[in-house]
Amino acid sequence: MKNAESTILVFKNRALGDAIISLGAVQYLKKNMPQANVVFGVPSWVYPLFKNLNTQADQVIAIDLKKFTGWLDLYQEVKSLKPNLILELFQSGRGKKFGNIISFFNKQIKYCGNNHHLDDGTFKKSNIQRDLDGIRNHLPEFEVGDYLDFCPKLELRNSVKKEKSIIFGIVATRETKLWPIKNYYELAKLISTNYPGVRVKIPVSVNELDQRLKTEFLSFGDSSNVDFIQTSLEMLPIEIAKAKYYIGNDTGIKHLAIALGLPSTSFFGPEPPVEWHPYDQSIHPYYYIDHLECRTREAHFCGLAKCDSMICLNQITAGQVFSDMETKLAQYFQ
Repeated sequence: MKNAESTILVFKNRALGDAIISLGAVQYLKKNMPQANVVFGVPSWVYPLFKNLNTQADQVIAIDLKKFTGWLDLYQEVKSLKPNLILELFQSGRGKKFGNIISFFNKQIKYCGNNHHLDDGTFKKSNIQRDLDGIRNHLPEFEVGDYLDFCPKLELRNSVKKEKSIIFGIVATRETKLWPIKNYYELAKLISTNYPGVRVKIPVSVNELDQRLKTEFLSFGDSSNVDFIQTSLEMLPIEIAKAKYYIGNDTGIKHLAIALGLPSTSFFGPEPPVEWHPYDQSIHPYYYIDHLECRTREAHFCGLAKCDSMICLNQITAGQVFSDMETKLAQYFQ
């Protein structure tokens, strides 16, 4: 398998953050097989994100396994690519079915899946490490990889000028991952008072939760140092790359900011950072209140969509965060 003429299709059919994390696996493949053609598959709704970005993949393609037409389109795409290997990270039911079908009718194509769902203790590893280990299960000739060596990297195709701005990631895929909006407002005020001229930029989408969070933020009072960014997924990386720092929830925006080279501070509530924060903590510190019984009653994380107490996040104050990061703020904005 380890030869210059190999073509590998690697994909993870999940959310935006998962797609970005998967770039670590792409970088691992290219390190071990620099002459191979590595094709990176991402969900079709995530695909526009990469229009203005360079990755280490030789090609990025859109994958839609929710519709029959999407299956047909991907089948034709794979027939054209003629991969030796299809490698699905965090194997899904649809992905497994598609992989088995394509390999059944095309014997030269091998399909392999790395199943992150197994209750085998692998949740104690970062998602990048699990991806790397999964690749070595199928390509054991590869060198053992360490996740910190394969932090996802993205580059804009056209550079932008840095601004005196900080990205606030106030949104999330579920409410239990949200640091309180009032805390974000208070942190913005502390930044405005101590670092006048620094803009706080907050990306939001048109969905109901994002718009509700925006309205709540504005309801607390003066927000003259705050800009809400409502833009296309295609243009989002350009807006993120202009900033100098990311502060916010564990979301796809966070992973995008880190991949674009921004230092960060993250808030973790229901889910453990060991899985979803595969980054150097000296550059990307986080807040996480450990040993909460409510978080681990049913699994190694809390799966609630809503929670009345939110003790995992609401005890982290804006004043504490500002004090902890003031040295970094001085470094970037004085």
